Amino acid sequence: MNAGAGTTRPPASPAPDRCPRCGGGFACGAAGPAPCACTTVTLSDALQTALRQRYTGCLCLACLQQLAAEEATTVPARTPRRPEAPPRARPLVAHRHGRYSGRMKLLILGGTRFLGRHIAEQALQRGHHVTLLHRGRSGAGLFPQAEHRIADRDGELSVLAQGSWDAAIDTSAYVPRQVHAAAAALGRRVAHYQLVSSISVYADFDTPGTAEDAALQTLPDPTVETVTGDTYGGLKALCEQAAMQAFAGRCLVNRPGLLVGPHDPTGRFSWWVQRLQRGGPVLAPGEPDTPVQFIDARDAAAWMLLQAEQATTGVFNLTGPTQPLTMGRFLTQARDTLNPGAPLHWVAEQHLLDAGVAPWSDLPVWLPRAQAGLHQVDIARALASGLQCRPLAHTLQDTAQWLAMAAPPAAAGTGPARPAVGLPAEREAALLAGWQALQANG
Repeated sequence: MNAGAGTTRPPASPAPDRCPRCGGGFACGAAGPAPCACTTVTLSDALQTALRQRYTGCLCLACLQQLAAEEATTVPARTPRRPEAPPRARPLVAHRHGRYSGRMKLLILGGTRFLGRHIAEQALQRGHHVTLLHRGRSGAGLFPQAEHRIADRDGELSVLAQGSWDAAIDTSAYVPRQVHAAAAALGRRVAHYQLVSSISVYADFDTPGTAEDAALQTLPDPTVETVTGDTYGGLKALCEQAAMQAFAGRCLVNRPGLLVGPHDPTGRFSWWVQRLQRGGPVLAPGEPDTPVQFIDARDAAAWMLLQAEQATTGVFNLTGPTQPLTMGRFLTQARDTLNPGAPLHWVAEQHLLDAGVAPWSDLPVWLPRAQAGLHQVDIARALASGLQCRPLAHTLQDTAQWLAMAAPPAAAGTGPARPAVGLPAEREAALLAGWQALQANG
């Protein structure tokens, strides 16, 4: 696992943390129920940035106190900033995994299912005051320590009439009307707004390395609100425009790629986990060197929280991993991690396409080479702003553990309906047999 927050694999007997500055052992309480001792130490923004760049883990209390004392004797007192509406709250303090964050008041629009669930969990672990806006239909019993405001965001939002927040992260806006409604309900009572968009906003992926300034999709009818595969990207692009206008100067738009990991309701990545665990000959699609990209939703959540803490603005592609990945390395790692005895049989993409196999749905994650630009999006901007991705093996193991503990969540989310994914076992076997016969006669 990387240095980001949100591991679901705590050791049975926690080993002492080790300070990356002095090498000494210490017990970090950032993930515990009580406030961590480091919350008593206040560091400047500049020092926090320097520490993030130099270290990948928590510093011990002694080192933090020493750094704070040294800074107090060398840094002149700063003129207090004029209060804003709402004011930026609470001093910034050291937190687990090298993150340095204040105790924000954070509003999450949609926070009990998948991505929002991970954002909420990590935000609470980092000591933030969390308010969740949701319908109360999925994960209603989660996060009793958070404030829950129950409403359907497609209806009236009077539940947001009271309160102010340092940041809001909107995970559930699919049509621009929803962004306009949130902006009208919140007004200036939120200091920073972050919209979760999608890389599907781009007009095409003909050239590898799509960056944030690439052309976006447009819709023939911008008033449409039916979310389908044809309208999803264009509607998300309109959501971005609405957010940038309504929250001008205090808005961040992130464009995630395929989000994976525990609690994933789409079943795409999870299908491969279950398929490898089932064993037997596994149909591996296309060429092994075909590129793939996806990001563990917990790593995406950690990056989003970091940007909220720093009030970052702008547009960012948000996917992973940090180094290029291929379908071959993905499936080989999955096989080695989950079921080393399962043989992979690579079947040419044209044979699969001729047989009517649908990329992305029949064989999740996989795209033919002609569409592989979707898996080669430029993430340099996110990496430069702190994105870290855990090892693939950890995502595979954690997803397998989640699947074993509970059934995937029912389709109760706010997004568009999703079709079932993955080849039935009988069809996969038939495709493999046909390919092997063709090769034997070939």
